[in-house]
Amino acid sequence: MGKSNDSKRFNVILFLCILIPILAGVSSMLVYMFGSGTKDPLKAFKDLFSVSVNSPTPIFWAWFIMYPLMGFVCYQIVKQKDRKRTAALFVYVLQLVFNVLWMPMMFEGWFMIGAIWLFVLVCLIAILIMFTWKIRKGAALLLLPYLVLCLVALFFNGHIALD
Repeated sequence: MGKSNDSKRFNVILFLCILIPILAGVSSMLVYMFGSGTKDPLKAFKDLFSVSVNSPTPIFWAWFIMYPLMGFVCYQIVKQKDRKRTAALFVYVLQLVFNVLWMPMMFEGWFMIGAIWLFVLVCLIAILIMFTWKIRKGAALLLLPYLVLCLVALFFNGHIALD
């Protein structure tokens, strides 16, 4: 009986860990869409990058894979029973906040601030990978595509900011 309750509890935790970053990403898009008056963030993304850099659309859609992946990594951290998870969870939440706030910054035209913000996000992701590595190496490896995606975004954002 106790094992079944633990299993149900971890299923709920897994669901919430995956749902939270997805909702965070969607809320970031909604803040941008309703704040800027556009209804199509993909079109705005293409228009923004078509000025000086030809950005492929798959980069935009990669976020729909990254948010659930980030949630799964969070779950891997949460289910550990050691003290190391507290620091990792703190950095996880902090990087998620930075992630959510970057999109409105970038697409509202605050390119230099957005580039600096994104640089801090990349540093937070690197720290999160280091903390997660000490807890669960496989989960840390799952964060590498996220780091690469943010580095690509930093390249584009920095290119626009310096253009």
